[in-house]
Amino acid sequence: MLKLIPVMRKLANEREKTIDDERRGDMAEMPKEIADLKAEIATMRASHDAEIGIMRHRANNATMCIDALLMLLKAAPDKVADHIETIAAMRERHRQEEAVEKGTAAGAKIIAAGNGQPAAATS
Repeated sequence: MLKLIPVMRKLANEREKTIDDERRGDMAEMPKEIADLKAEIATMRASHDAEIGIMRHRANNATMCIDALLMLLKAAPDKVADHIETIAAMRERHRQEEAVEKGTAAGAKIIAAGNGQPAAATS
């Protein structure tokens, strides 16, 4: 039994050394992993900011159309058909602008995914 004590100590020391080496290796990789996660968070934040900007713009456009319709109806209620055409044209123009904004945001996401840089917010 006493003959095993030096062997057991040697095994314990080797096990601790192996564990320490693994920890050092893991810790050496952490700064890169943290930087990668920060870049990913920045990309996601920019993407979400762009999406929120598009939603806010869309809500503002809808409010503007409703306000314009109400104003036109108050000014000349007898020309409702003309007002409907005007507002419909305005809404179509807004839809086209929204499509361009969404395309820009999607393009920024693709570019950011390709080079690891955060996407620029668009609104």
